[in-house]
Amino acid sequence: NMILKNMIYISCFLISCFFFWLSEKCKSRIARNVLAVIAILIPCVLAGLRADTIGTDVKVYVEPIYNAAKESNSLSSYMGQSWFYIWRYKYVHDFEIGFTILVYVIEKITESWSIVLFFIHVFIVTPVYIGLRRVHKTYPIYFGMLVFYLMFYNASLNMMRQWMAMAFLFMGFSYLFFENKKKYCAIVVIACLFHISAVIGFVIMLIYMYTAKKREYIKKSNYKFGESMVPI
Repeated sequence: NMILKNMIYISCFLISCFFFWLSEKCKSRIARNVLAVIAILIPCVLAGLRADTIGTDVKVYVEPIYNAAKESNSLSSYMGQSWFYIWRYKYVHDFEIGFTILVYVIEKITESWSIVLFFIHVFIVTPVYIGLRRVHKTYPIYFGMLVFYLMFYNASLNMMRQWMAMAFLFMGFSYLFFENKKKYCAIVVIACLFHISAVIGFVIMLIYMYTAKKREYIKKSNYKFGESMVPI
């Protein structure tokens, strides 16, 4: 049974990467985007159809928040909903607004638990893909996605809010590398809407800017040193 489950996951990873590979080979922009969408849908559908016992955070807050959305008639009553967990009450408004609003909107539109789980991973897999696509001249997209699937996909089934934030931060780095600090900051703000730990993205930007100045200074110093040398 465990071997079968592992084969299902590995098969989905390989099929998804195959479509990413096809997407990279396509010259047509439309065909490239369609193949990429198919590749993204595969792991998201897998996440949506998984049992509710897979993922430690599912029972901790995702299912209670989903049930709160299901029982609420308004957004204000939804935010005030609570449940008892480990000797204390937890409230919907205790969690990041981006995540809670996402669950509320999807539940009200679809009334489907599986689609909620599906869209959570759309917000994880898609930013990772966009980040890789923006630097695809350096690294093949399909290989980067395979690394993500094999190393981090199963972890993303557990820490969903954290991985939504990390996925957006990863996408943001592709803008920071090309010195687009405004878009990077905007993406960090979006990431914080899913998990507040993403605020570390601003610290990373400061470190990156500081090291970039250091690298530029060293480069100029080496250049001046090279000019000052007199050939024998």
